Amino acid sequence: MDNRNNTIAGWVLFAGICALGLTIG
Repeated sequence: MDNRNNTIAGWVLFAGICALGLTIG
């Protein structure tokens, strides 16, 4: 497995949650 892929997936998830929070808030 490539750690870079896991890191990107983590950042995408993090960004999505942040965007959702900003949109709702």
